[in-house]
Amino acid sequence: MQGIENFDFTQLKGDYVINVDSDDEGVVVVGCAGGPVVKVNLPIRKVPAEHKKEYYAIKITGLRGGHSGEDIHRGRANANKLLIRVLRALEENVRFDLSDITGGLKYNAIPRNAEAVIGIEQEDKAAVDAVIERFSGIFADEYRVNDPGITLEAVPQEAADHILDEASSRRVLDYIDFTETGIIRRDQDYPQFVESSVSLGTISIKNDSAEIWIMTRSSKESGGIVQGMSGSPIIQNGRIVNWT
Repeated sequence: MQGIENFDFTQLKGDYVINVDSDDEGVVVVGCAGGPVVKVNLPIRKVPAEHKKEYYAIKITGLRGGHSGEDIHRGRANANKLLIRVLRALEENVRFDLSDITGGLKYNAIPRNAEAVIGIEQEDKAAVDAVIERFSGIFADEYRVNDPGITLEAVPQEAADHILDEASSRRVLDYIDFTETGIIRRDQDYPQFVESSVSLGTISIKNDSAEIWIMTRSSKESGGIVQGMSGSPIIQNGRIVNWT
């Protein structure tokens, strides 16, 4: 959208805009939703890893994904949210070190893949396998119609050099867990249409922060910042560019 962002709006004299944007030839769209993009930076601290531990990548793959606006109503899974459910279940059975976590490719797309690299004691591998098997069945049942190709596996990895310390790991996992994703509210007059939504788009670990990008959408200006996020926004030119 670089063209419209650089357009000289002083040339326009009207009071209303009719949006003719559409993905389908012959179809005209006469309404749209505002979409603030939220970038979250969670401070983290890395510490040396214990090399005696075994490392595995907990991988979620095979999701349909889609556009975070056009496809948000289709009931497809968000790989980032599935991954955190598995990690929470692992916490109940295994004490693990978090070395890395990534998910999604673009902030405005429903993520199709996500993975976390964890370190565990050798004797805990059976417990990990049990959780993987259990949630493979859970996801297959929950998304058997809208997202039937979900794959969950634990893949051996080389030993990590560094891991997130306990406080950092807790901060990152809690944020991913508690952040909303999906439909927040439907239109009261036309319930077949989504009024407000939010999509937890991408997750990545940097040197000193976890970087999370979230796409919010609403056809009402008052719903432009959707529920499910806490902290302080950084705003430039009327748009949220960061959230700390």
